[in-house]
Amino acid sequence: KVAEIAKSIDKNIITITFGIFPTLLPEETLNDFEIDYVILGESEITIRKLIKAIKNNKNVNKVKGIAFKKSNKIVFTEKREFIKDLDKELKFPDRDLIKNECYTFPFDKKPFALVLLTRGCPYPCTFCVSPLYYGTKFRTRDPKKVVDEMELCYKKYGIENFMFWGESFTLSKKYGSAICDEIIGKKLKFKWITTSRVDTLDLELLKKMKRAGCYLLGLGMETPNDNILKNVRKLTTKKNIKNAINLCKQARIKTM
Repeated sequence: KVAEIAKSIDKNIITITFGIFPTLLPEETLNDFEIDYVILGESEITIRKLIKAIKNNKNVNKVKGIAFKKSNKIVFTEKREFIKDLDKELKFPDRDLIKNECYTFPFDKKPFALVLLTRGCPYPCTFCVSPLYYGTKFRTRDPKKVVDEMELCYKKYGIENFMFWGESFTLSKKYGSAICDEIIGKKLKFKWITTSRVDTLDLELLKKMKRAGCYLLGLGMETPNDNILKNVRKLTTKKNIKNAINLCKQARIKTM
């Protein structure tokens, strides 16, 4: 709708879209909507390259990771490789550009910040878009830089609540533990929530997460039917689900 309004004002306004829908359905996006360019997959590098090419009247065909229409035909450029170093390529978000106080948790109505932790997942679940959008390699940010970003949010915007964004906080127990150690070591009193697979939890890690400020864990349970779990290649069982909930209760972390 936004693209439609933009084009109704001025046909020369260039519209670009990214995300899961246009990545998985680029033909539908370009044929059915007033969109000029689709960014396929991770958008941060591609959008910079695309805008630079458009501004300088360069050939957009040389911009990796996009699709567009030319003479009523859809053109796909060379695929862009996934970002190897998340810390190097993705700087801290400029939160001055948004009204941080507008983004609140439904639990306590307090402002929170979404903080990127990881990208990519090696698991073969048939229903999940993550391997297509972010790849199968598990990529992580430096735990120190993650906590530095949290500290900046607190000092600059007074934000003490966080949601860690990634496919699973405990996909690597070593990594999840390193994040907690960094928070605990700095004696930071933040509150945060995150997500996890049900087969990657243990009580020691959960207790450390609780000490570091985790109070709610979203669990990928999908279904209590072992046959369905097997068919969708989740690689978990009903037993894993029950165990995960019991461990969280022991660690006094709420589950969702």
